[in-house]
Amino acid sequence: IFQQYLVFQVRKLQLQ
Repeated sequence: IFQQYLVFQVRKLQLQ
């Protein structure tokens, strides 16, 4: 599921 990848990227951006 590519959606999970998008969510992961967003979380990483929010983490910063």
